[in-house]
Amino acid sequence: MNWSLLIKRGNAVTSTARVEVIKHEYRTFLTKSGSYFRYESQKEDKSMIENQVSVGNNTVYSYIPRSPGEYD
Repeated sequence: MNWSLLIKRGNAVTSTARVEVIKHEYRTFLTKSGSYFRYESQKEDKSMIENQVSVGNNTVYSYIPRSPGEYD
């Protein structure tokens, strides 16, 4: 979006934006450390959707996840 046009004139302009939804998943592994075993969790980011969206004055974008979790 060209913010200089929006600020100077006070009017919204139409533009495109890239929308990406990322799910944060955690994987737990059993690892050996010396003579004992322990659980270790690692965070993995998974791209769920990526779209180009036309945005304007009253644009709304919604995403309904199919599984529970932490999303950005």
